[in-house]
Amino acid sequence: MVFGPIGTTIAVGRQARLNINEKTLCFARAVPKSTREIVTNQDNTMCGDIDTDINRAQKGRTIVGWSLFFDLTWPIAEVVFPLLGVTGGASGPWTLEAADVLVPFPIDIDLVGEVHDIDNAVCAGWAIRGTKGSRPIQMQLDIIGETEEALSGSFAEDKVAFGAEFAFTHSSMTIEDDAASLEERAFDRFILAVDNNLISEFNNSITLTDVLIGNRVVRFATSIPYVPEENDLYFDHRDANDGREVVFTLNNGSKILTFNLPACMAITKPASALGKNEQLRTPVTMLGFRDNDGSRVPPLTITPTDP
Repeated sequence: MVFGPIGTTIAVGRQARLNINEKTLCFARAVPKSTREIVTNQDNTMCGDIDTDINRAQKGRTIVGWSLFFDLTWPIAEVVFPLLGVTGGASGPWTLEAADVLVPFPIDIDLVGEVHDIDNAVCAGWAIRGTKGSRPIQMQLDIIGETEEALSGSFAEDKVAFGAEFAFTHSSMTIEDDAASLEERAFDRFILAVDNNLISEFNNSITLTDVLIGNRVVRFATSIPYVPEENDLYFDHRDANDGREVVFTLNNGSKILTFNLPACMAITKPASALGKNEQLRTPVTMLGFRDNDGSRVPPLTITPTDP
């Protein structure tokens, strides 16, 4: 084997770069879902041969999709949040409204061997999650796009400021109890996930021709110690027909993000007893709904404020 010059025959993650809407962001992972369909009926074709002839197959639709992961900061939120299919503009507050539309945006992913240029990307769904330990709060952005080609030109860097990451230990949560009071809760993990359930159309095109938000679903999940002070999270939430409000905040010292879900319905499960030394914890899972107090109340509002 003949080796090339040192540093030219290997590609590693620290060399990768990401542009979203022409802004260069630090990111944690980029997981592809892109592919190209093969059009064939080989499982239902009888031609007197076990194997299907290649002339009876061809390439079909180009499917463009990625999952992008970021350690969340306020400068990153300012770039990403307006692109989620929400109402609120550049600086929020951001809400989920009755007629939200998708915002197409470009993405460039430099994977060393080639820069993947994605045109007309839209948000298929997103999630923010955190857990106790030494890792910061992380955001996942799922996108689909119209086309994905090799970039004709150079990767244009416009770096977003680093900003302070949000630590799990600086988060807080209240969940409404059976007396309609917002009670502070201790928790060891959480995830807020919004699935836009996109309705995509290709018609007779190789590439995506149109897309709209479908049945948008808002979910919130956490885990809380099963102690007497928290027992409403199973028995009351199991049978309650009215909404239960959830509010949690992330605070990095320079910016506070408040996530308000005013009308949740619980999907309840009791705590599990798994071992002598295992904690008993209530798995809390909520579906977020819109409410009405004389006018429409969004199922989720994200409000940024200064400390």
